[in-house]
Amino acid sequence: MLGIDFETLPIGDASNVGSNGITLSGGQRQRVSLARALYLQTDLLIFDDVFSGLDANTEDQVFRRVFGLNGIIRRRHATAVLCTHSRQLFSLARAVLRKRMLSKSLAGMNSNTAIPEGGGILLLDEVSSSVDQET
Repeated sequence: MLGIDFETLPIGDASNVGSNGITLSGGQRQRVSLARALYLQTDLLIFDDVFSGLDANTEDQVFRRVFGLNGIIRRRHATAVLCTHSRQLFSLARAVLRKRMLSKSLAGMNSNTAIPEGGGILLLDEVSSSVDQET
């Protein structure tokens, strides 16, 4: 997904984007941060609102490529904890922990948990088969 962004930079991925990526858009900074986290190759990843700053189409593409059935997280057999306000993703999680339930255990929770007001925490190591049918 960053390939298109690299093409717009003067010397591609070797371009200086300034302190803290000041010359990048909010969405570009989010995608770079996500790529850096994935580069670590760890078994547990915790993401805090990685979809903020992304338009709906980009959010969908990022979700499918990173968290989808054939996404990076799934292929790695890693666990992702995703804090988000993106309600459409709640039904795709193995467990949803609502903000007001933070003191309760994840045990017994599943994707049928009521969608919370505001944000929630999704546990995405076993993504629902309804995510997509990527080839």
